[in-house]
Amino acid sequence: MTRTRARHVHRRQHIRNGAGSREPRFLILGPLEVSVDGTRLSLGGAVQERVLSVLPLEPGRVVPMARLIEAAWEGDPPTTASHQVRKAVSELRRRIPGDAVVSTEGSGYRATVTTAQLDLLEFNDRIRAAEQALRENRRTDAVAALEAALALRRGSGLAGQGGTVIESAVTVLEERWLVATEELFTLRLGMGLSGELVADLRIVVSEHPLRETLHGHLMLALYRTGRKAEALHEYARLREVLADQLGVEPVPQLARLHEEILRDDPGLVLPQPPRPPAAPEPPEARPAQVCTLPQPLSDFTGRSRELSELLACVDESDTSDDRSTRVVAVDGMGGSGKTSLAVRAAHQLADRFPDGQLHVDCADAPRVSSRWCRPARHSAICCARTASATTASPATRRPGPTCGAPRSPAADCCCSWTTPPRPNR
Repeated sequence: MTRTRARHVHRRQHIRNGAGSREPRFLILGPLEVSVDGTRLSLGGAVQERVLSVLPLEPGRVVPMARLIEAAWEGDPPTTASHQVRKAVSELRRRIPGDAVVSTEGSGYRATVTTAQLDLLEFNDRIRAAEQALRENRRTDAVAALEAALALRRGSGLAGQGGTVIESAVTVLEERWLVATEELFTLRLGMGLSGELVADLRIVVSEHPLRETLHGHLMLALYRTGRKAEALHEYARLREVLADQLGVEPVPQLARLHEEILRDDPGLVLPQPPRPPAAPEPPEARPAQVCTLPQPLSDFTGRSRELSELLACVDESDTSDDRSTRVVAVDGMGGSGKTSLAVRAAHQLADRFPDGQLHVDCADAPRVSSRWCRPARHSAICCARTASATTASPATRRPGPTCGAPRSPAADCCCSWTTPPRPNR
């Protein structure tokens, strides 16, 4: 065994005994890079790099020898091309930990890697997660998945490798990246973002000047941030580029957006985020109940007929459609118990008049008496209730003098009346 051969055997034994348990990481969404635990591996040469560039593009699939030769030599391969590819694969196996990463399948080779080992597989997984989130209307999760997928890109895929085989595959990767980018900006605009997107959109548009969807996103973002002139200029610039390079006009969707910006279409305004439900207003505090009724007599007896008749007047008012005020007058000689009867009735009716129960003694108040009644000996018990609480009752007069209480749709009045003596003729 030569010294060089011994070093190679020692190297393979070291990898399998120690570092062989460490998984390599393949990065192809940008310049080709293979690393282990963050340490970049040297692949050995141009042929090894081009062969390894093709294998991860089709993970889990057998890549025939002819495709590997075309990728390595661009249609002008040497006569020893097959031998050199086999030699390049052998060198890759020696340098990359793990015997099963590149396996031989007939006349071709297969790269067997997991999602954690290949950024392309991780990109695909995150795109699928975003699509699933959109189907379930989870827009925030879809945005997060798309952002994570696009963050894997480190530049143009497999930059610097060249060759039509690799460039064709990279074109497919670039298209998928652009579609994901457009979808991400669509979602962000739909979530109410605009000014934050302008700078990123300008960068992507400058890299892909013929991508009309991105131009539309930039126009909308500019318009929503109050930069209408810039939005219109963006359309004019795109139209000029398309006419000079391709001799075509912008797509109808973009032309329609341009017209909507010109006339300030209300549909272009920034969508408002959903407002949280308003807190229920506290119930309106009811004013403190006013009650000036005298205490009823604890030994009140008799007057059952009169009390029933008095209460019946109120019951009749509850079933009436008339909006006028009910006034009930109690007439009798002095000391016959008119006030006690009225107070008794008022206490029994108090729960029907939650806004207040008032008692006015007019005997010692001539000024008040002149407004409420003509005779001086008079007590008025007024039970108040709002019109919304109960229907106002019509005025009902029983035999005897009438009460001169003010009319109000919000109160009923029960009055005790002292009959004045007749004047001497």
